[in-house]
Amino acid sequence: MRAALTRLRTHLAGAAPALSDVAATLALGRRAFAHRAAVVAADLPAALSALDVLLDTDARIAGDGGPLRETAADWVAGRDVDWHELHPDGTVRRTGLPTYPFQRRRHWIDPVQKGPR
Repeated sequence: MRAALTRLRTHLAGAAPALSDVAATLALGRRAFAHRAAVVAADLPAALSALDVLLDTDARIAGDGGPLRETAADWVAGRDVDWHELHPDGTVRRTGLPTYPFQRRRHWIDPVQKGPR
């Protein structure tokens, strides 16, 4: 998760996309994993600051308080959240974001060696 958060923070700091587009893309365009983290922020500087908190601590939620933080806490705890309620059809613009940082480990069986051993 740390690698994904780092990649997202680097992307947001450099590309500066609209935060609402980022939120919609992450909520509606990605499948949920078992390990989750959430940022609640009204603007890009606050989002970057909250990502720094997540990267510097063991916290899984960072940012502003209020009802959205409660929604974020539900989601981080593994409960279902109706993201379409927060991002109604016609208001969503998806944006390009870093993809999942796959672990680069080998997971296949070596072929049988032919000939003398």
